[in-house]
Amino acid sequence: MSAIIKATGISAAADLNSSIEHAVIAGKNCVEAAGIDMQEVNYIFNVGVYRDSNMVEPSMAALIQKGIGINLDFTRFPVSSPAFSTDLMNGAAGAINAFHMADALFKAGRDGYVLVLSSDVHPSSAPAEGFGITPRGAAVLLAPGNGDTGFKQFVFKDTMDDYVGEASYVDFEQHKTTGRTNITVKKEADFYERLMEFTTQTARNFIAENKLDLSNTALIAPSFTETFAKELGKKLEFPGGSVVNIWAEHGNPHTSAFGLGFDHLKQNPDFGNYSQVLFVGAGAGLNASCALYKR
Repeated sequence: MSAIIKATGISAAADLNSSIEHAVIAGKNCVEAAGIDMQEVNYIFNVGVYRDSNMVEPSMAALIQKGIGINLDFTRFPVSSPAFSTDLMNGAAGAINAFHMADALFKAGRDGYVLVLSSDVHPSSAPAEGFGITPRGAAVLLAPGNGDTGFKQFVFKDTMDDYVGEASYVDFEQHKTTGRTNITVKKEADFYERLMEFTTQTARNFIAENKLDLSNTALIAPSFTETFAKELGKKLEFPGGSVVNIWAEHGNPHTSAFGLGFDHLKQNPDFGNYSQVLFVGAGAGLNASCALYKR
């Protein structure tokens, strides 16, 4: 029993600078699109990294769960299956880890729905010059499926060395009492070049090992730059038009690239031509991941 994508939802209001609100709006839109009751959601995984006021506790997933209104008090108002929520962070590729966890839950015999949420904003809750991430939110609702559809294969790789490439942290020595509204991001000059090389090799091996037919496969990859996804598709020899590029509409939405990407793909008139989708994740570390989804 594999995880299938039941519905997607997005939040793309340009004037909204709250990671919680973006995730709440995307989650509500997603559940509404699925046509289910909020209380039918069993698991909530939040993969967003950059959050309001650099909050650490409580879990952002719990705050988003409260905002959506899912199983708020299962002691006073019992439901058949209380919802479990948690943060699951692995940089820009966190959504693929969440898809993997959902798939494992269903393969272990769990029923119900898994809601994967993502959103990133500058901690000041205002536009910040040089930050480079577009405030967006995305949600993907996963359900157990039978047959040949759903997520079929996953792979996760890292370089196993001391090269990080990009790091984000709160510099209290520099920002002192304004640490809640500032974030320091350091990026090596060759980060995207090395990340592209490692991601390409990881995806190329995955394609060969699984004997993927790229003529009927769509590619959803990170939107770090205007050309990152397109260049990756070219290196992997994907046919023109099969690479989902959300840059024009969403820029770099960081962890929301996969939810926004699949939602974008569904709107494509050629969506029916793709019997499978290859999700390729990449991030600091270096790390790369692949997930094959069959429709």
